[in-house]
Amino acid sequence: MTQSGDRFYLGASISYADQKIALPALALDREPLLEYDLTRAVARAATTAKPVVGVMSALPVFGMPPSQFTGGQPMEPQVFIGELRRDYTVKRVSLDPDRIDDDVKVLLVVHPRGISDKAQYALDQFRARGGKLIAFLDPSAYFDQLGQMGGMGGGGTPSSLDKLLKAWGLAFDSGKVVLDMRYLTGAGRARCRRCCRSTTTLSRRTTSPPPGSGPCSCLSRGCLPANPRGPERNGPDQDFVVLPARRFLRGHRARRGGVKTFQPSGTEYPLAVRLTGKFKTAFPDGKPRPEDKTKAGPAKDAAPLKESAAENAVVLVGDSDFINDGAAVQIRRSSASGS
Repeated sequence: MTQSGDRFYLGASISYADQKIALPALALDREPLLEYDLTRAVARAATTAKPVVGVMSALPVFGMPPSQFTGGQPMEPQVFIGELRRDYTVKRVSLDPDRIDDDVKVLLVVHPRGISDKAQYALDQFRARGGKLIAFLDPSAYFDQLGQMGGMGGGGTPSSLDKLLKAWGLAFDSGKVVLDMRYLTGAGRARCRRCCRSTTTLSRRTTSPPPGSGPCSCLSRGCLPANPRGPERNGPDQDFVVLPARRFLRGHRARRGGVKTFQPSGTEYPLAVRLTGKFKTAFPDGKPRPEDKTKAGPAKDAAPLKESAAENAVVLVGDSDFINDGAAVQIRRSSASGS
């Protein structure tokens, strides 16, 4: 604001050939991400063809046509799908593929409820070919309404990649979730718009991301409705404990689950992990055969890759609800539209 009371905003514009990308306002709260924002804008301006990102999910993340499940109204794609489409060509991948297409370089797997061994083999070979995998797994997906209607749970449905996780030496107990008194929602300024004080819904504080976390600092105020038990690491002064999922569901409805009876385990449970290295296949005997042998095709499958040829990375997150619109997005409608 100037001395005369006029307001002005600093912005940036990146031009390349006939492309022009604008950053209308450089906000102070995004100063740590300024390099990322500028690099993203330069990449968007200089890229003639968008990279392909695949999305596999049991959830209706791409929206749904009008039906009895949507109250007769169409369901719009999730906001994170729209954000991905700004920078990438987003390709829908079925939950039971024979093979991940070669043009997909990065694959997001969001709550793969009921995924088959055949599909896990496709993921295994995709990763062995150099594909990047990011998976959001969940012991109790609160927003999986379709799964709950199918009789798979009264308050949440589980998902895992059991064959892959076992091969990578990870333990994921989809029957338990992590509670925490330090990062519980409702303590201080950590408030989720859908929850009151609750140990089953964790809110990240601004002090919780590690130093130098770069773009991960945007998770500082994320809301995680459920967090599974991950690989165990002993550490001092930790307040994490694991309770059965059924207790989590009752506590979540009561909005005060576990506060009075909370007893810390003294063990740290990571909510997300990043694995790097050369990964060996989780299917050393090759592609799993269908139980119904009449479905097996006459063509021979390609020889399976036993190990990735180069260093690779896999990111695993122990929650899928936190990227759902119901937990992550507040849609503001213009008053001029009358809504």
